Amino acid sequence: MSQRRALMGVLAIAVALALTLTGCTNRPAPDPATTRAAAPATSVTTPQAAGCPLGDARCPRPRVTPGAVIPSDAGVCQTTYNPRKYLTAAAKRRVLAAYGLPPDTKVVEWDHLVARWAGGTSTSSNMWPILTDRERDRKNRLGFRLYVQVCRDKTLGLAEARQRMREFWKWY
Repeated sequence: MSQRRALMGVLAIAVALALTLTGCTNRPAPDPATTRAAAPATSVTTPQAAGCPLGDARCPRPRVTPGAVIPSDAGVCQTTYNPRKYLTAAAKRRVLAAYGLPPDTKVVEWDHLVARWAGGTSTSSNMWPILTDRERDRKNRLGFRLYVQVCRDKTLGLAEARQRMREFWKWY
């Protein structure tokens, strides 16, 4: 039983680290008047989310959330790379509407489809609503695994990691 407890402790630390590394928190959005403009973004066309077994509203839609990234790879994997920004309330309402969800939908987390450490922007073209704790946790586990492979072990390229994030339901 103590071995199971130790494993659960390690898992809890890994989840907390993944949340920290991907910048995924459930903080309220700051005042838009004081928020700086997002960095220029580029987007990549991704396969249709129709192949997602989780259901249409639970997978990012490429036309709404293609997974925009900062054009430069300089600084990827560093903690100071790509500071977190927040969607405005109006942007959140537009994204919810694009997903066919009512404006009062309970969102567990506004998640970066491509993680910030991998150059994902904090714009509506890279953020989408995650509706359940389970899906958030599964996505964060993938993000942490990819972070380790790209940044620590150097066994996976950045482009491949970004693509896996865009199709996260295939990889966990």
